[in-house]
Amino acid sequence: MTSDEIEAYVRAAAAALELPITAEQMPGVLANFARLAAVAAPVNAFDLGPADEAAPVWRP
Repeated sequence: MTSDEIEAYVRAAAAALELPITAEQMPGVLANFARLAAVAAPVNAFDLGPADEAAPVWRP
């Protein structure tokens, strides 16, 4: 995601949740969201096949 896409998403999500984010908080929120997007990128890039399904019960 680009920084503009991240900001648009954060603002839209905050509005949908009626979550006020002040101007002072926004840079930190955007930085954290960018970090989270970077961490999630490899997981999202992993291709799953048609037989791959979530387990109905998680057992360690």
